Amino acid sequence: MVPEQVAQTPLADGGPVTQHDDGVRLQVEAQEPAKRCRDLRDGKATVMMTLARQSASASQTRITEQLPGSPDLDDAGAERLREIIMDTGGLLRVEEMIDRRTEQAVAPCGK
Repeated sequence: MVPEQVAQTPLADGGPVTQHDDGVRLQVEAQEPAKRCRDLRDGKATVMMTLARQSASASQTRITEQLPGSPDLDDAGAERLREIIMDTGGLLRVEEMIDRRTEQAVAPCGK
């Protein structure tokens, strides 16, 4: 592949890497108290949260609109947000997107 072709692959923008990191961080933060709530407290707009909101119930949507970005977000609130992301399939859908984009990126390489 020449540089122009590489720049046009589905992985070139780094999106899948960022999405993967967001998913890993969501799971790690549940296990490591010192790292809890960082992305959620910062209110980081992630693909994962967007996808979760698309499938959320009305009450889940209210929670996902109120808690992220709150400096008062505690461990219980962060856990509730993680549950919503998991229950709505937000994490699963991001993982599927990553897999699909990876397959598209390596296809031109003949693998």
